Amino acid sequence: MMFSFTRPKKHYRTGKFSHLLTAIAPQEMVNKPDIDNCAKFYLDSLVLAGLIKDDNLVVSLQCFKVWEKVGSVYIEVIKWT
Repeated sequence: MMFSFTRPKKHYRTGKFSHLLTAIAPQEMVNKPDIDNCAKFYLDSLVLAGLIKDDNLVVSLQCFKVWEKVGSVYIEVIKWT
């Protein structure tokens, strides 16, 4: 799972350099929401959508929070047999 969040305007410079990040803009997304809450929400959503029978069947997770221009969620599900 990769959760991308839109950077707030305060992370960017102003004027003709408004497309550039400020020197103090964080590289890592360490703000709320907590990554475990994001994962739980989307695991529950996968169950409600019928894509998985129960989230207790998930044996491994790899999750990331990142900054991007547009917020989005990427989920890859691999079925182990």
